[in-house]
Amino acid sequence: MEELDRRIRVLNKWWTALLASLRNHNAAVVNGNDRPSYYEAIIGIMSRPEWRSSPSTLAPYSKQNPDTSSSFSSLASASSHYSIQKSVQHNMRSFFTGSLADTLAFVVEKMAIRQSASMISFAGKVLAFAFFFCNTVGEILVGLWNIQPGTIRRVLSEHGLVEVLIYRQ
Repeated sequence: MEELDRRIRVLNKWWTALLASLRNHNAAVVNGNDRPSYYEAIIGIMSRPEWRSSPSTLAPYSKQNPDTSSSFSSLASASSHYSIQKSVQHNMRSFFTGSLADTLAFVVEKMAIRQSASMISFAGKVLAFAFFFCNTVGEILVGLWNIQPGTIRRVLSEHGLVEVLIYRQ
């Protein structure tokens, strides 16, 4: 458990440092040729399995509550293990969603101006992660981008999701 906590802390530091380098307005920090590598490094960190390991609420439901009752020899060790697990779970969730929200803010800021293909690809991946792992991001972005209800209905209809329209009304 401590090893997992150490890993997510290191991953979070790397993620934060890469994003800070991209945000730096000093052009000498990251030149244009290196930016795609930075984007892919951030996506690689975002995709790491550590973020969705078993104590995490981001893990698949089938892996969130492993049966650990047989491994405990006393109530004290069970209590200690539970508190460590809760701490790691909290760190995983807060580091991941915090860094993801920060990355999303960076992407939204950058998408206001014309961007390269690598930035657009990066933005799409960040948006996909944010839709799944950050609450209310979908609603916020739809409002921010001022997408008309008719457009949403048309897209849902084209993808065979008419039942979503019926359910929402």
